[in-house]
Amino acid sequence: GVVSVAAHPSGVIAASASLDSVVRVFDVDTNHTLATLQAPPSESWQMQFNPKGTLLAIAGGSSTSVKVWDTATWQLVSTLTIPRSENSKPSDK
Repeated sequence: GVVSVAAHPSGVIAASASLDSVVRVFDVDTNHTLATLQAPPSESWQMQFNPKGTLLAIAGGSSTSVKVWDTATWQLVSTLTIPRSENSKPSDK
């Protein structure tokens, strides 16, 4: 099922993330799929278009990476690794 949705600043397209680590980018009016992206594996998702709508960043809740996609070509432009402390655990506060 769908676990997260992000709207493009233009309002014309949106992206939806599902539990199988697939992000579907689609036309809001026609529901036509524009791109299918492989996202970081995780249980929960965070997605955000940049203000100009030229990039889409996708992160998973338990993943230590963020993938950044170019919205003109839907090509992966960067994978950012989020450092974690060796002693940290998800339950640490």
